[in-house]
Amino acid sequence: MKIETERLVIDDLRPDDRENYFWNISHDKEVLKTFVCRYEERLEDFDFTKYFGRDDLFAIREKTSGALIGI
Repeated sequence: MKIETERLVIDDLRPDDRENYFWNISHDKEVLKTFVCRYEERLEDFDFTKYFGRDDLFAIREKTSGALIGI
């Protein structure tokens, strides 16, 4: 699935989203107040594979950079 707006793209998670997912979601305690996800302390320990293949998660990206900014 892929949806595009003027500034955003919504599509599936990719392996190269790991670092942005960690910094923007799993390592941000403010975000985790409203998002069901476990806090992760270190990127090296972050298991990103459990998020692939899920029908209920989609990547929200900045269209110009392609960077993951949300789920």
